[in-house]
Amino acid sequence: MALSPNFFDHHPLVNIPMGSLEATNILGHVVCFGMDFLSLTGRVFMAHDASGHELAFLSSRGSSSSSVGSAICDDKSLTKSLLSHYGIPSAPSRRVLSLDSAEATEFVEEHGWPVVVKPIRGIGGKGVTANIQTLEQLQRAAQQASGPRGYLIERHVPGDDYRFLVLAGRVLGVWGKTAANVVGDGKSSISELIDLKNQIRANNPHVAARLIKKDTLVRDHLEYSGLDLEHVPDEGTTVTLRSASNLSSGGDNVEITDSVHPSFKDIAVEAAAAIPDIELLGLDILLEDPFRPADEQQVNICEINHNPGISAHDFPLFGPPRETAREYIEHLLARKGAEIPEHRSRRSYRIVIEGSADPEELARLTQELEEKLSLTCSSVQSLPEGPAFDVEGSGMAIATMVNILMRSQQKIGSIDALSGKLCP
Repeated sequence: MALSPNFFDHHPLVNIPMGSLEATNILGHVVCFGMDFLSLTGRVFMAHDASGHELAFLSSRGSSSSSVGSAICDDKSLTKSLLSHYGIPSAPSRRVLSLDSAEATEFVEEHGWPVVVKPIRGIGGKGVTANIQTLEQLQRAAQQASGPRGYLIERHVPGDDYRFLVLAGRVLGVWGKTAANVVGDGKSSISELIDLKNQIRANNPHVAARLIKKDTLVRDHLEYSGLDLEHVPDEGTTVTLRSASNLSSGGDNVEITDSVHPSFKDIAVEAAAAIPDIELLGLDILLEDPFRPADEQQVNICEINHNPGISAHDFPLFGPPRETAREYIEHLLARKGAEIPEHRSRRSYRIVIEGSADPEELARLTQELEEKLSLTCSSVQSLPEGPAFDVEGSGMAIATMVNILMRSQQKIGSIDALSGKLCP
């Protein structure tokens, strides 16, 4: 049975670019908790509660994350070595220091084809070539992936990639992904179904900027299947539009935390515990079937991210949404011995802008955002600290306004810092 998509109609975070979505999502919950905050950029901010307990973030990374753990995560070879040392499932791998194929050939002779080649550093699958079957393919892949510290070669493990979000020994979320697709209704063409699905994606904060394109790759993929954009699929028929499962090319993310087999959660928690002094981690695990026990299939932890995306769990296209950003803040406050403040969807704040922002330009922009984000704003005042105004509305809308102001400095003038203080 086809899953029904989630609808996040008119959610303010659809106005936020991917680069600052994680920080803005967290800031939205900070505002809902009634904590004062200081934003330095669209990705860096600090917050404190009424008792002075301070939190600080760079995107989703908290200030307590260790540089040692981060360095291990940033180097795929170090990550693999650590996992191997602790006997945690990960495909055999080797760092290859030069483009001379001798080391790589030795690895293939020991572990066989196919193999995967990837850069030592990097995220998002850039430079990664999977399912390599020949020496010629291997050499081409090595040239793409090689850097100052060489590249990584590992045994290819069949399966799909799943993201596990682990916080201090607990799995907060698990999601998988599927290639861009549409489901027929028996009446609409593939082109029309893409338009309908893009309407849903445009209202989802995590994929709003990643719509399905009717480009050459989609047309070629359909043609290979004997179809075109004007074809009308039968009701309930799924039509795949691309071979890659990347969300950036229109893929879907599906939240499966409650149904994934617990053995995978155990592996994710064990692997996260091997990384020193980082509480929130995203683990990409390659596996064949997330609902069967891990010991019945091959499992490969591909990489571990110390600044993981959390919005995919809070705003999945399919599957039950989580509240990972809220849980993250609650955990960090509890870790400091703080009492968890009341979480309210609407708040009132005094916003003060330090720098050389022009009060008139700021007033014009706040009026625009007031209507766009369903906020209520006072007139802009000139205070000794800088221009200031009061704003009332949803926590997420206030956080969205803050991010837009930080990104509008060419329009309103330079912002050194933007502070928010809860109104009594």
